[in-house]
Amino acid sequence: MVVVGPTATVVVAPVSKALGPIEFDLRAGPQGEIQGALTLVANDLSQKYTQNATGERLDPVKAKGVARFTNKNTQDVRVLKGTVVRTRDNVRFQTTEEKIIPRSTLDILPPFVKFGTVDIAIEALDAGAAGNVAANTITIVDGNDYAVSNPQATSGGEIKKFAVITASDYGLAAGRAEEELHKAGLKKVDDWKKAAAKGQLIYGPVTKVTGVTTSAGLVGTEPPTGTFELTVTGTATGYSVPDVEPRATTITKLRERADPEYEIDQQAAVVDVIIQPTLDDNGVRWRVRGRTLQFPRVKDAPLRTALAGRDFDDAKGVVEGQGLELRRIVVWPGWWPRFPFFDSRLQIKVDTETPATSASP
Repeated sequence: MVVVGPTATVVVAPVSKALGPIEFDLRAGPQGEIQGALTLVANDLSQKYTQNATGERLDPVKAKGVARFTNKNTQDVRVLKGTVVRTRDNVRFQTTEEKIIPRSTLDILPPFVKFGTVDIAIEALDAGAAGNVAANTITIVDGNDYAVSNPQATSGGEIKKFAVITASDYGLAAGRAEEELHKAGLKKVDDWKKAAAKGQLIYGPVTKVTGVTTSAGLVGTEPPTGTFELTVTGTATGYSVPDVEPRATTITKLRERADPEYEIDQQAAVVDVIIQPTLDDNGVRWRVRGRTLQFPRVKDAPLRTALAGRDFDDAKGVVEGQGLELRRIVVWPGWWPRFPFFDSRLQIKVDTETPATSASP
């Protein structure tokens, strides 16, 4: 004859409670809380950029031309260098050379006057475009020995302007060095992103200037195009971080803050980034706020020992004493009045489909 002892199955559900919210400062980088981050470094960064030269040098140029002098006498007349002639609106010129005007002659039969003339180079007394006058407008000269005119217009008068690099221009350009190097760093980040392994996110760059074109040989010079070029060199640092971060590390930190003998519900975890990632030489930093549910671990052996041989009415108190909720008791044979005396005849099952909850994450 075979004797079979009674068996009992106790179905329980952990009673969860809120954990958090808790704030954490997390860093991905050397010795940071976030694991699996890689530091990427480019030591040969270089960027060229231009700056306008705002200084100015003026080069006044005088108009030039030719004046024709006509002798009013029957003797030769000398025109001295520096003789002043002018237009009716007082645009003045002076001769730049000395010449003799041949004498004028008079033929009696038939009566005819042959005037002596000479062309002499002239230059405006004042620089600028005002000295560019039309033909036959230079008609006034002091004295009665000769008359003057200009067969062609004078030309070439202007105020030439040349850009000059000032110390302020260089200072502005040098002040842009970090900004311009950052542009080169962004290009390097694009390269790192293309080469990144699946599941990794690239953060960066953190750039540092190591050199910039000096002012020597620049300040005071006249760039032909009105702009000058500087070159900045430096380094760029980036960080390759698993794309599950900072959520994954926040959950790890929540697990560390759970009550003793409690587990956490990872799926129910809520992670809020309250300060967006910032970068420095030591990595990427986040301020996060995490919350979730925690529930007690079901200790199978101690619970079976505590229930063995007891009345069914005692089960609720025993189970709740371990942070659990009693769902049901299945006993065989059905008429058996209490739990089996041997805990080996007891089985604990956890109802995972409808867990007990006392709070929301």
